[in-house]
Amino acid sequence: MIEQSETITRHGAVAASPKESIQPEKTESGGELSEFLKSELTACVMFASHAATMRITGNQELTEQAIANAEKSYATLLPFLSDSTRSQGLTAEQLEEFRGQLERIRNTLDDLDKVRRIAVLAYEFWQQRGCPNGTPEQDWFRAEREIAG
Repeated sequence: MIEQSETITRHGAVAASPKESIQPEKTESGGELSEFLKSELTACVMFASHAATMRITGNQELTEQAIANAEKSYATLLPFLSDSTRSQGLTAEQLEEFRGQLERIRNTLDDLDKVRRIAVLAYEFWQQRGCPNGTPEQDWFRAEREIAG
């Protein structure tokens, strides 16, 4: 059985930075482009979902790896879905669907980043209070208020 960290590492090569990523040779073929975008969107969703799961389990290292991979996939997709010349060959419905999925992925990644920033700030507040036992909620809620405000 493949360990979760191996899965992320293996998929990391697929969802590399925009310069390194696998991209369709010919953008004039709507079918090729559509399949490429579907594949990259699937990878991006998988990484974002994995990051959310790892965040819940408390595995910070795997969370950060999954977020980095999701961000790389997102960066690969964005130029295709924000530039009409690069998305030629896609139907209006496909383009709308892909853009909607990309927006949901961005929201998930932004939410994960917000939770990370709250956790870091809450930890700082806890340390400032002398690392007392028993009341982590007050530091968390204070951090939430500061991040939101």
